[in-house]
Amino acid sequence: LMHAAAAGQNQALLFLIEGRDFINAVDNCHQNALIHASRGGHIDCAESLLKAGAESEYVDSKGNTPLIWAVFNNDFAMVDALLAGGATLSPKNLVGQTALVIAESLESDEMRRYLRKRMYELEQAELVPCSG
Repeated sequence: LMHAAAAGQNQALLFLIEGRDFINAVDNCHQNALIHASRGGHIDCAESLLKAGAESEYVDSKGNTPLIWAVFNNDFAMVDALLAGGATLSPKNLVGQTALVIAESLESDEMRRYLRKRMYELEQAELVPCSG
């Protein structure tokens, strides 16, 4: 499963996740398939894993989530896919860094602005009262 996600082999991944019993299985670095897909920039694999029930905020041995890996890679499309799949911007890794702090430390002004915009949008969506 991890190899299919890391290599961007979405068809193989879809075949493997049919049973869903091991969707959050981990390798020796405590990384699941969603983290591998995120690190490799394989959006189709990440979306397939999320639809199959992969934990969107799974943390590896350093406390990094798939979203944090997407920020490390400056991958805006992956950030969007993960947020759409239930990830949030608030988790911190083992050294206390959120995705936004990491974007700032990498001096990625574009990613920092983008994350702030997405945080604002998500906060505004939560403020909209439910009708009914």
